[in-house]
Amino acid sequence: MRRSPATGDLAPRLVRSPYDGLMIGAFAGLGLQISEDALYVFNAAGNGFGAGQVSAAMQIIGTRAVSGLVQHVLFSAVFCAGLMWLIGRGEGRHRLRGLLLILAAMLVHNGWDNTAAYGERLAGAAGLFLILIILFIVGLILLTVTFRLAAPQEQGWLRAILAPEADRGLLTEAEVEAAASGYRKRRAYRKSIRGHHDRKAAKHVLEAANDLAQEVARSGGRDTEAVEHARAEVDRLRNRK
Repeated sequence: MRRSPATGDLAPRLVRSPYDGLMIGAFAGLGLQISEDALYVFNAAGNGFGAGQVSAAMQIIGTRAVSGLVQHVLFSAVFCAGLMWLIGRGEGRHRLRGLLLILAAMLVHNGWDNTAAYGERLAGAAGLFLILIILFIVGLILLTVTFRLAAPQEQGWLRAILAPEADRGLLTEAEVEAAASGYRKRRAYRKSIRGHHDRKAAKHVLEAANDLAQEVARSGGRDTEAVEHARAEVDRLRNRK
């Protein structure tokens, strides 16, 4: 059987890490969530012989919007990140981690599909709301843990890409570290700089450094016109009055 070009050639290049799996899974889940929302709204509008269509649709949209983050978006994101570890795309051998995340995503999905049944067994009529709160909290914790486990590999690649820019004097070591780190470290770096103007400039330099890293990665390390433009942009933002 011939191998599909999309899965055989594109997937290994585009889906390289658990972080990629997390992002792609989240958007895939979002697409499914929106499709389900549209289907539920259509069905709700047809109930009650067409009476109260707008209120029924708005109720569905409101309910699904509140719970959407911890439903299909979360399930798919965690599952796909776990799949990347399971097939060996993450740093080190963390196949057990991947398997556990896949099982966790499936269990949370099962919990959402059976909230009424589990809630009734747990605490009667009030059990439904208790189960919803528990699933909401557990889902957010699971997503946060998965993100923190997946981010270091991506951040390490970013440091490696920007390290030569520090060697050539375009960026400082502190800027490379901040650009390759999460929101908290970036904010801490900006707060360490005195003066509103310099702090604002530092924010723009970090954003430009990330743009530069994307261009360097896209060019395969070659000094293309796009890379040189990105470097010039870092200089311009740093020296802007």
